[in-house]
Amino acid sequence: MKQGLGASITYETGREINFITDQNKLYFFRSEHYPYQRFKSKLAYTYRNRYAAIHEANISYHFISISKPLYELSPGFLGGLTRVNFFELNYIFRFNNTDIRLYPINGIELKTVFSKKGLVVDKDVNQFSIATETSYYRSIYGNVSSSFIFRGRLSFPQNQPYYFNRAMGFKSEYIRGYEYYVMDGSHYALLRSNLRFKILDRILTQNILKFIKYIPLKIYSKAYDDIGYVHNSNPQNSKLNNKLLNGYGVGLDVLISYYVRLRLEYSFNHLRENALFLHSTKD
Repeated sequence: MKQGLGASITYETGREINFITDQNKLYFFRSEHYPYQRFKSKLAYTYRNRYAAIHEANISYHFISISKPLYELSPGFLGGLTRVNFFELNYIFRFNNTDIRLYPINGIELKTVFSKKGLVVDKDVNQFSIATETSYYRSIYGNVSSSFIFRGRLSFPQNQPYYFNRAMGFKSEYIRGYEYYVMDGSHYALLRSNLRFKILDRILTQNILKFIKYIPLKIYSKAYDDIGYVHNSNPQNSKLNNKLLNGYGVGLDVLISYYVRLRLEYSFNHLRENALFLHSTKD
């Protein structure tokens, strides 16, 4: 089972969408007439020559359209167009030799993506990017361990429509302590470091649900520090762009069963802001 083939078709619409970033905050446009539509079809080939390494090549077709009111509000959303069609070609390499996939203690995890939006026949979109995520996990002594996670991207040309210019502030791409802010841009880098201490490791027993009678429970305390930077050639009034940012704090990681991970983090940033955040994604 070294080779695989997959296909998918996705259609998405909604009544609300973010249309601009102002002072590193997202602003949304809402309409009962569905201001946007997105369609994507993808064909992918995977090759796994070793247990820890997976190669993937995929090609996809995209169609994106926005309503006239949204276009009038934000003409640069799709670069002066109300609809775009383009093909996208990706090569993805994944390597993972970590000991525990949900919460690694030792090992290395790597993901590198080469992406080209807009092929020879396309005129609406032209973007080439290289993105990487490299994670290093190490047991120090006893219940003490550390993790270092680097994420980064280079994207060319730098001037892109708003829709293709996302950087940090989406999904797991953010500096802890700056969860309420968004930094758009072509290039970005993020380094997360964690010092962790295991304070609880038990197996709970329950008889209510027979198929999960035994539930592993682990709790780690941690201290962390994040450093990030987003480059934007036209940041306008978003003052967090083109600046080295630092967020830090303390928290708890809770692992329930083999699938659920919760992160409770109290973070600080250079704006003298602090807050408690709950996340369910990986670091």
